[in-house]
Amino acid sequence: MLPPTGIVTERNILTASWKWRGEKKVYSIAIDHRKPQDDKKIVQKMIELFNESDAIVAHYGDGFDHRYILSRAIFHGLHPPKPVIQIDTWKIAKSKFLFCSNRLDYLGHFLGLGRKIKTDSSLWDGCMEGKQSAIKKMAAYNRQDVELLARVFDRLAPYVPAKVNAALFSKRPACPNCGEKALVCRGHAKTTTATFQRYQCMDCGSWSKAPKEGKIIR
Repeated sequence: MLPPTGIVTERNILTASWKWRGEKKVYSIAIDHRKPQDDKKIVQKMIELFNESDAIVAHYGDGFDHRYILSRAIFHGLHPPKPVIQIDTWKIAKSKFLFCSNRLDYLGHFLGLGRKIKTDSSLWDGCMEGKQSAIKKMAAYNRQDVELLARVFDRLAPYVPAKVNAALFSKRPACPNCGEKALVCRGHAKTTTATFQRYQCMDCGSWSKAPKEGKIIR
C-alpha cells in the first residue's frame, strides 16, 4: 500500500455515467478540462441521484464506488446522500455462480452481452492533464460501462431475491424482479406457517410467491 508520503496529488473522479432501469438513455457528467482535479460537481450530481433512487446498481459498488463517492463527498464538505439500497453485481456473480472471472468485462463476454471499451494509461493521463479529447473518450468508456452493467444485471437479477419489489410500483400483479405482468402459476410453496401461490415470470424467468391476498414477493 502506498504510504501517505508517496501521494503526489489526491485522486479524483473524472467522469460518471448512469441510466434509469427501463430507459435506454445513458447520461454522463465529466470534469472541466480547465480544472481536471475538481470533481465537486460530479460528486454533487451523484448525491442528487442517490437521493432520487430506490436502489443503486454497480459492479463492485460496495467495495469501491459507493465508498469512494462518500470519500469525495466528505472531502468537499457535502452532506451525505440518503441511505439507499445497494445492489452489487460482483457480489451476485461471486455468491450465486462459479464463473471463471467475476469481472464485468468477462461477464459481458461470457453472457454474450458485449464488452467494455479497452483503455490504457495514456487515456487516464490525458484526462488528468485536462485534454478535452481524452475526457470525451473517458466519458464514452464510462457510458459503455453502464450499458454493459445494465445488461449484465438484467441477466443475473432473476437468480437472486429482488432487493426492491418492482411489483409494488404496479396496480396489477407483477413480477417483483422486472415489473412485467407475464406471470404464470407454478404450484404452491409451503412454509411452516402458510401456503403461498408460486409464480414464474415469462419475461425474465424469475420466481416469486404470494399469499391468497397481498402483493407478490420474492
